[in-house]
Amino acid sequence: MRQAKVLLTTLLASVAMTRCGGANETADVATASTRTVSVRVNGVGTGPVHVAPASADAPPGKAALSWVPLRLNAYYSFGVTTPNYTNRVLRHYESLARTDVLGTSPVEKADSSFRVVPGLADSGCYSLQSQNYPEKYLRHASSRVRIDSRDNTRGFDEDATWCTRPGLSGQGVSLESYNFPGRYMRHANSEVWLAQRGGPLPSDTEYSFNDDATWKAISQAGSDFRAWGEETLSKIEQDFRKPGSNLYFEGADRQSTAFHWGAGVQLHALIAGGKTQQAEAYANEMHQAYWCNTKGRWAYNAVAYSCGDRYYDDNAWVAKALMELHQKTNNATYLNRAKEVLAFSMSGENSAGSNPNGGIRWHEGDTGGQCLCATAPTAVANLMVYRATGTQQYLNDGLRLYNWVKANRFGYGPGYRGYENAVMTQAAILLFRITGNYAYLEDARHLALAMESTYIDWQTHALKETGQWGGHDMTNAYVDLYETDGDINWLNIVAGYLQFLRDNGKDANGRYPEVWSDVGKPGNPFLLYQASAARAFARMGNTRGGTAKLRDPVAVFQDCNYSGIWGAGFLMGRYTLSDLLFHGITGKDISSVRVQPGYKVTFYENDNFGGASLVKTADDGCLVGAGWNDRVSSMVVEAVSPTVVVYKDCNFTNPGFNLPVGSYNEDTLRTLGLSPDVLSSLQAADGYEAVLYDGGQFDQASYTTGTTSCLVGAGWNDKAASIVIRKKASP
Repeated sequence: MRQAKVLLTTLLASVAMTRCGGANETADVATASTRTVSVRVNGVGTGPVHVAPASADAPPGKAALSWVPLRLNAYYSFGVTTPNYTNRVLRHYESLARTDVLGTSPVEKADSSFRVVPGLADSGCYSLQSQNYPEKYLRHASSRVRIDSRDNTRGFDEDATWCTRPGLSGQGVSLESYNFPGRYMRHANSEVWLAQRGGPLPSDTEYSFNDDATWKAISQAGSDFRAWGEETLSKIEQDFRKPGSNLYFEGADRQSTAFHWGAGVQLHALIAGGKTQQAEAYANEMHQAYWCNTKGRWAYNAVAYSCGDRYYDDNAWVAKALMELHQKTNNATYLNRAKEVLAFSMSGENSAGSNPNGGIRWHEGDTGGQCLCATAPTAVANLMVYRATGTQQYLNDGLRLYNWVKANRFGYGPGYRGYENAVMTQAAILLFRITGNYAYLEDARHLALAMESTYIDWQTHALKETGQWGGHDMTNAYVDLYETDGDINWLNIVAGYLQFLRDNGKDANGRYPEVWSDVGKPGNPFLLYQASAARAFARMGNTRGGTAKLRDPVAVFQDCNYSGIWGAGFLMGRYTLSDLLFHGITGKDISSVRVQPGYKVTFYENDNFGGASLVKTADDGCLVGAGWNDRVSSMVVEAVSPTVVVYKDCNFTNPGFNLPVGSYNEDTLRTLGLSPDVLSSLQAADGYEAVLYDGGQFDQASYTTGTTSCLVGAGWNDKAASIVIRKKASP
């Protein structure tokens, strides 16, 4: 698989540059509350260490965490995976947990359905609430698993908290006890017990333990992004559509016509939702209501039916939407309008010799600013028009703005917004498509990884940003990147935060909150925020979809207690300082680490794996105690006992995936983060082999190998769509 090695040394700043709207709101959105303390280790001051407040209910010394994500507030059933018993399902009967072959009875179905909620003892794990007895939870008592009513004691809460682990048998999920680590929910003779392999109880028998303690978790409400987009667009029509008009009200109070920014996002949403005729009618009436001439220039005004101080960024966003509409219809009207709008936005560019130097200003009245929220979409609009017309000036302008952003070494974090970074990702993708230069594709990948590290909550998958300042544009960028390089991880990132938004953000009125990580808060009753959700759902609905990313083997965090501005997961591989920067992590800035069972990470003080080192095989909530706060410059992530490790590139370069014994069809590989037809090399441990199949369901041509090799020589580079990992037959 072709991998360029050009590092984009910058990620993008935004409104913090000067006078771009909304800059002061970001820190509260993007970061949790932290406190800063000074620490001395071995008599030496470490400087400021940011420590997030620990969970009030977390017991001292525990670092519980579920490694296989389940959807909060969704109902699951848990199927048996033991061979010859896979028709059985976990259920409760007379308060005791057991496995049964279920019939069609609604009672049996309800008995086998459990709502996933944050762990009663620790929100890093899960509790399972009975569907038909919602006051009762699945817990263990005297080693038997049962459902009981919560009694508000610490002991009950711990008994009813389960931490998900990768299935012990190599598939599915295992449920480990929170307060008895090493003991798992296991079925034996139709009964369900808390069991420890090789323990003293009859239910602890080693025979088929791994199979019996592995479950197939089945969500009973599958993700349907297209349906959610349709639903949200229908709700917008109901709440915001003006009678006898194609325009929309600003708020659900139905008092005034929408501001141009929200109107433009709604145009994007209609196009993404496939409502092309409605989008055309809407765009035409928008042109009548907002288009005006003042100061010798035509542009869209911020308020309908008037003409005042117009915004370069709002106009650039609509230029992008008009180009999307042109792509759908091939109607030159929208191309010509986009060019007129783009001319206005370009008139806000600071000249090369001015002060400030370069960049687009925010609005006409802003005579001394530089605003990324205007510069980024203007760059993209130029590139979109160039692709439609071939006129060199648009490429020159788009490339100049893009290079200006890179040259100014902007950053990310508090004060910076997701949507500017997302749109610059889109610009990089467009430049790659135009020029074929892989350096631009690497720019896009860098931005995408750094956005994930900065804006995505590693544990919950929630987007720590607003819909209008990140959500819908980040979705658009990740989908564009998937459509360019085929990496399923980009769709899995989006699936995670959209699933979280749907499960936790939708209120009783069918509306979504402004901040997409909010839980249980009223939806925002304004068009801008609902259109942002609609566009994201609809854009994702045009893809094959994805599943929330599984936990990476290792995750590192900026601050203690697994907190900070960024938190980044890493697959198996060797990561130099430049690799860490590529993921959006500044050098020597790691303060805590999560390590998935079965993996280890080796930290190095110097770049390129030199100097002092520290090995971690378990979580460490604060590296200060080990004397390693803000010391890491490079690291290696490995499996403790690897079986077969597969890589996307030859020569066993990052990233790597350890596949235990088991069968992995195309869908399973996608869930793991492996798109089909991307494997280029593998390392097989002694006694194991891999069977590669050209087809996604263990079909078509096959190739068996038990050696460490690059697959190019065997003619199997970028070819395997499904895999079986097995022990070698005895000679």
